[in-house]
This record gives sequence, C-alpha cells and structure tokens, in this order.
Amino acid sequence: MVIIKLREQYIKLELLKLKNRVALVSSVQDLRVLYAEYCKLNIFLMNNISNYEVDYELFSNDFGNCYTYALGLDCPDVFYKKFEEFEKGYRDFSIGFISNPMVTGDLCRCSDFSNKLMFNLIKDLEDLQIEYFDSDFGIKNIHGGSKIAIFYNNGFICRDFHVIRENIDGSWSEKCGYGGNVQIIDEPQNNPYHLLKVLELKKPKIK
Repeated sequence: MVIIKLREQYIKLELLKLKNRVALVSSVQDLRVLYAEYCKLNIFLMNNISNYEVDYELFSNDFGNCYTYALGLDCPDVFYKKFEEFEKGYRDFSIGFISNPMVTGDLCRCSDFSNKLMFNLIKDLEDLQIEYFDSDFGIKNIHGGSKIAIFYNNGFICRDFHVIRENIDGSWSEKCGYGGNVQIIDEPQNNPYHLLKVLELKKPKIK
C-alpha cells in the first residue's frame, strides 16, 4: 500500500510538470502529444468503476466532451484554452482521440466514417492500456470494468458521434459536448444516432 501511495504521488507530480509545460508549446501538434502523455498517466488515477455521484463533481465543470467523460479522461482548462488559442476557437477532436491527429473536418469527410471512428477509439484504448471487451446493453460486466456505448451519425451533410457510459448503480450518463452538462440518461438505447458498439472497459491499475 505504501508503494502504491508513493507511485500515486509520483504520477501527480509528473502530471503537474506536464501542465506547466503547456505554456511553452509552440504548435497544436506538440500540444496533442503533451495532452496524450497527460492522459496516459492520469488514467492510472481514475476509478475503474464509473460512479455518477463521485464523477459529477470531477467532470461537471470540466472542459472535456462526451468522449473524455465516458472514458474518464481529465481535461484541465490549461489544455483546453491552449487548444482554443491555436485553433482560434475551432474545437475539434484534439480533446479526445489522443492517438490520432485528424481534425473534425478530416474525420467528418472520411467516406468510411463509422469504421474510422472505431479505429480511433480502439487505438486510444490500446495507448491508454485500457482493456476492452465486446458487450451490450443488459449484459453484466464480467471483467471488473464499466461499459460505454458509442453512437454515430453518418449523414451526408453532418457526420457526428456520441459516447455514453454506464455507472456502478446501473444508470447511464452522458456529457453533452465540450463543457456541456453531465446528466443521467433514462433510456440509453433510445439514441437518435446509430449504435456502433458497446464495450466493457477495464482501466489499468497502479502496481
């Protein structure tokens, strides 16, 4: 237990160092790399089981989107504001999809949108050392993790996605866009977008 606590302190110190480096970043590409490093470390401090009440306090004022909320990725304002500074208010997938540098326009113009979306998600899970297992609504979590569901809209004019998550009490919740509200979903399957995949996620632990 003492060793774990020491490692937690080390991770928190390294996260602080990464935050302090943000001001020195000179390009959005370097910022993405820095944010990815932050997420890969921070994931070890996040709860493996999603708890709505606990995480509401953590994520309700967070600048992340549905994706970061569902995966439990912290999005400190220092990163968000720097992304906005580089992109002049244009918010793309720089926050979320840490492994892929594609901006919103590129992804939304992709002819195979749903498959590319899934590719990006799996790549992120692997880079974050999050184990993932095929699941579905109503199926119990058997690997000690929590479920997420990812939906997509493959419309001709607008392509978009949305990610929701299951909590320890069986409820489902979502974050509505960048800086949006965190709220409970009464009917998680009743989404206007198409269901792409339901996965059980198991986050890495400090050893």
